[in-house]
Amino acid sequence: MGLIGGFLFGLCFSCVGLFGGQLWHFFIFMGTTAVGVGLLDFACFMSFIVHFKTNYQSLNSIRKLFAYVGITLIPPLVELLRSKFGFNGAYLILGAICWNGVVCPLLLKDDKTHQKCSCSHSSKKKSYDLLNGNTSGDSHKDQDTQTKDKGKLIVCNLRLLSSVTSHPLYSGLILTEGLFYYNFVIWAIFLVPFGRSVGLKPSAAVFLSTAGGFGGLIGKLVAFLVCYVDKMNAISAFLVPALLCNCGVFGYIITKNSLSLYIFSSICGFSFAFSDTALSGMVPRYVCSYHLRQGAAIGYIVTGTFMQLGGIISGQSLKYNKRDYPLPPAFPVTKMASAIQKCFAHTLYCYDSRSTTPR
Repeated sequence: MGLIGGFLFGLCFSCVGLFGGQLWHFFIFMGTTAVGVGLLDFACFMSFIVHFKTNYQSLNSIRKLFAYVGITLIPPLVELLRSKFGFNGAYLILGAICWNGVVCPLLLKDDKTHQKCSCSHSSKKKSYDLLNGNTSGDSHKDQDTQTKDKGKLIVCNLRLLSSVTSHPLYSGLILTEGLFYYNFVIWAIFLVPFGRSVGLKPSAAVFLSTAGGFGGLIGKLVAFLVCYVDKMNAISAFLVPALLCNCGVFGYIITKNSLSLYIFSSICGFSFAFSDTALSGMVPRYVCSYHLRQGAAIGYIVTGTFMQLGGIISGQSLKYNKRDYPLPPAFPVTKMASAIQKCFAHTLYCYDSRSTTPR
């Protein structure tokens, strides 16, 4: 999986440089690049969980820190390459740089140990019997019975894929993570247009994003320190960042001073970056090792869906808001998402006794 992701990562950047002259080409190749990045990140995520069980949180925070620095450096790197080599040359060089995504997965080792299920399933034996074809009845069934059995097999596969629901708190964690990424996408898309709408010049509005990036870097460093001293829990991972984010977004409403807006952007960037590290670090606490891989995959799907939802809502808000003031139309939805996120944080904290047994 990581090898495929790394291959797509480098290939699509190179294809943008070769064939990205039209807008729809650019969208297709960059969308495929996002798929490759997701596959590569998932492979690295699983490798960290499998091979660093005891100190996973602190090492994962280091991984997130370097990933954040790399993402932050890509836009200025692209601009530098474009100024010297043009659009096509810039993306060809960037694609060549990103080919290291093919080499990195080769260095990752798969976990060869057999994991046993540590949680109870009332229908687990029945499910495996269906998958193995060990169903009772005559071996010579008619076509209707075979069709019925195929339907049962499909349902059984869906149940196995969704067996993460046997850990209710992990399901809450996934939803909390999805709401976090939804809020992040809306904030990132609205930031610069919001700055222009309150009277900032385009060159000054861009610094709102810069301030958010600086706050995010501080958030990654603080998250590493909290993980290093083993103080990461549901309150510090979910509730505190959600409150900080609400304060930052509320600051956008009450003031139009440029310096204050930069400060509030830094606060929002800090909260989002801190939550990003904290959420991924909390995964092994709420799901057993047997369901870890498929649970992580479901988590990636859910968070990706919420990110798309945030992008759709952001686009519609920008499209139909005639005043060019994009924050208020999505603000109630964002506040509701943050409220749900805080409720899940409280629930997770109440049931989290910091034991090693997943719930």
